[in-house]
Amino acid sequence: MKKLTFIPKGEGIWKANAGTVEVILTDTLKSKGTPEVWDGDLQTRDIKTGRLCNFNISMVGEVYARKGGNVIISITEVGAGEYFQFINIDTCEEKYPYLHGYSKRPHIKNNTIVSGPVCEQLLNENKAFCSSAEVYVLDVDDRPVFQEKESMDRTVQVLGVGFKGGRMVENPNTKNAKLLPEETEDGWFTSLKKMFSH
Repeated sequence: MKKLTFIPKGEGIWKANAGTVEVILTDTLKSKGTPEVWDGDLQTRDIKTGRLCNFNISMVGEVYARKGGNVIISITEVGAGEYFQFINIDTCEEKYPYLHGYSKRPHIKNNTIVSGPVCEQLLNENKAFCSSAEVYVLDVDDRPVFQEKESMDRTVQVLGVGFKGGRMVENPNTKNAKLLPEETEDGWFTSLKKMFSH
């Protein structure tokens, strides 16, 4: 998977080639010191037939494609993390369920997507609600395949403790990090956990 390079074509239109289609983005936004993000919806146009497909995907930061492949990956960048959407350029439909995570540019390296881990500090400055890392490798069909061991290893490497999903952690990102007991009843922590997982 290679990151597409978009070229301005005037009147707020930016285009990049992805094999048999053009990928079109509109209404670029650029903030000082931050990478470019396109505010308008993503479109694809078949170069041979001219068929135009519109996708309800905006705030796009990066798009990836493989030479000869039929999937492009669009990454939406919003305050709550990134959304990875897998689009079949032949059918103009999403091919796989989207991924949501907390990643950094470039979002895909060596066909690998690394998300997180990330923590939300609580009022008690030693404790945080943390989401574990999620590592995916793209297979030959550009399907994201979850890598359990690599995800756990990265969580341990960054936070100092290993777990899956979301957990309360004391002293994350230090050698004194430790997992706190999981909550058994519904409460404010469960609500926070549900909010963080979407």
